[in-house]
Amino acid sequence: VMSAGGDLLLTGAAGAVGAALLPARRAAWPGGTVHVLARGAAPGVARPGVRVWPGDLADPAWTGAELPPVRAVVHAAASTWFRAPALLLEAINVAGTARL
Repeated sequence: VMSAGGDLLLTGAAGAVGAALLPARRAAWPGGTVHVLARGAAPGVARPGVRVWPGDLADPAWTGAELPPVRAVVHAAASTWFRAPALLLEAINVAGTARL
C-alpha cells in the first residue's frame, strides 16, 4: 500500500486496468498530481489533479525524459492482444517497460 504524498505516474490509464485504478489512486493521492502516460488522446482520463503526458511505450525513440520526477509508478500499460506479432508485444511489454 502506497501512502499519499508527492506525485505518482500511472501508465495504461485509458485501458481496462488503468481506468479502474485512476479514480482510486487520485482519491488516495491528495495534494499530489497523478501523471498519466498516454499514447494518444485520452479524454476520459483528464480530471482535476491529473496531468496527461504524451508518450508511447512501443516507440523506441520515446525515453520518458520529459516526465517529471515522481514518488511512485503504477505500471498498468501492456498489450494484451495475443494475436499481435511477437515483435510488437516485445516492444510494448518488455522494451517499453525497460525504458519506463
